Amino acid sequence: MRKALFYLFISLIFLLYSLNVKSDNSIQLVQDSSTEYRIMLSDSSSPTEVFSAQELQGYIVQVSGAFMPIADTNEPLTGRLIFVGASAIARLGLKIDDENLGEDGFIIKTIDRRIIIAGKNPRGTLFGVYAFLESIGCRWFAPGISGEVLPIIRNITIPPTNRLERSAFNYRGFSCLSPDTYKNPEWIDWMAKNRLNCIMIDSEFYNEFNSALEADIKLRSLNIGVRFEIKDSIANETKKIKDFLVRYPTVNILEIYDKDNKIELLNKIVDSINMPEKAIYIRFNGKNVTNQINMKKYSYSFQPYMRCYRHFLGDKKCDINQKQISVLNDLLKSSHRLCLYEYYMASYEQNSLPFPILQTIFEDIQYIKELDKFDGAISQCELGNWGTYGLNYYIFSKFSWNPNDNLGRIINDYCDKYYDSASEPIKQYFGLLEDSMEKMEHFNYIDPPELIINLIDENTLKELNIKISRAEELANDVIVFDRIRKLKISLEYTTMLWQMLNHYIIGCQYQANIDKDRARENLKKSLEYGENLIKFIFQDVNQGVFIITESFIFDYLEPIINDIRNRLDSL
Repeated sequence: MRKALFYLFISLIFLLYSLNVKSDNSIQLVQDSSTEYRIMLSDSSSPTEVFSAQELQGYIVQVSGAFMPIADTNEPLTGRLIFVGASAIARLGLKIDDENLGEDGFIIKTIDRRIIIAGKNPRGTLFGVYAFLESIGCRWFAPGISGEVLPIIRNITIPPTNRLERSAFNYRGFSCLSPDTYKNPEWIDWMAKNRLNCIMIDSEFYNEFNSALEADIKLRSLNIGVRFEIKDSIANETKKIKDFLVRYPTVNILEIYDKDNKIELLNKIVDSINMPEKAIYIRFNGKNVTNQINMKKYSYSFQPYMRCYRHFLGDKKCDINQKQISVLNDLLKSSHRLCLYEYYMASYEQNSLPFPILQTIFEDIQYIKELDKFDGAISQCELGNWGTYGLNYYIFSKFSWNPNDNLGRIINDYCDKYYDSASEPIKQYFGLLEDSMEKMEHFNYIDPPELIINLIDENTLKELNIKISRAEELANDVIVFDRIRKLKISLEYTTMLWQMLNHYIIGCQYQANIDKDRARENLKKSLEYGENLIKFIFQDVNQGVFIITESFIFDYLEPIINDIRNRLDSL
């Protein structure tokens, strides 16, 4: 069913062995910053379930001022209680309906004066706690305390609730390359709070990653995926991977690839590894699968490397994406399972230019969900460009959990809560950027930085700056102002790059037409913008707004600036 709902409200989730109670009345969880409720676990609660209870306790205190103790498991099951975890609700004689919960699913239910939050697995329980906290107004829009939006309320009322949620995909997560990301616990924390369950990391970075974040990942019961590039013989690569898995048995997802896309070789390595308990995907980068043999029993991560992000992946009006879909259709026929590997942060080569591809992400996820064979979706992500692509990341997290949510509602909720009194000009800011993208016929994440000239014109830059200035005027506290400041840094960077390239192109045209005065005027302006851009980059590169590669500085900006100087000398 095309629009099947994953937010299901059902009345028979449990087998009720010992309770015969009504759930007609609302629950007054907190009254005047005080509560009579306690949180109940069990003797067999897992570390993740204990952590779930602690998160519930901590956020209720922050939101309302009410301290909700975690009860001793030996206490009688009387009074006002919140039961957290499957083993806790089993003490009531209740049992989770596993079949309806899928991977990471959970239930939130009120029964008389009791509240139960439990998942199919401990991670599902943690997701259920965060969903419960979302229902009272908590949001986590960006990693860290500055990315939290928490209501301040003295009273919390919980209406009669009988809620079941399940994930759309088994795997939903991020991959990264920067140590500033894969060593940062705030990144992991944000993923769990937004119900992402998987981290993919290159094998060469894994030791460093594991040393930094092993405890945080275990506490949240997240899936760990490791990517191996195949460079050696089948025997040597198989041994290397098996030795790795002996050393790190908690790694439960593998992706293997080679630069030449030798599918038959990669299939043989999967056979040699022979670990059916692990999810193993062979990366497929969009080349033709015709005549590839023996693929039926293997799973593949589909990376539509040359796709267009102006259109969603399955858009029949986009010739570029139709080539990708032709390959994907062959994979759907010839493979076992699939996982989508995406770049919803554009690319490192584009150096964090502002591309809010919100509609594309939304329609991509809906599209692959309807194809049924997809286990999940992984996107590249970096903390270093969150100030530019944070909304892309947030939209991905929400729709990879529930593809049938409402895009407009999520964007409005994000802007209204994250930017508060400055919400309207920020919505207009993102709208202007999306409107600019719609004017382009296509764009690809490996397009060079000068595509900004085609993406944005001078009037749009002025309008974008007006929206940011208006948002600054409306900001009602320093936290909101700082969030706007990061958008402003992104826009300043974009403006300087645009001005440098625009005056450079115009100056070269005037020089070719032997108009030396106008050529000199524009080339001088281009040089000034270019030199200021480099200073700006080194000043603000650690603000969490943009990522700058060495190749961008030394192989892109410097050659242009040197060419400008040479042209000016010749004039």
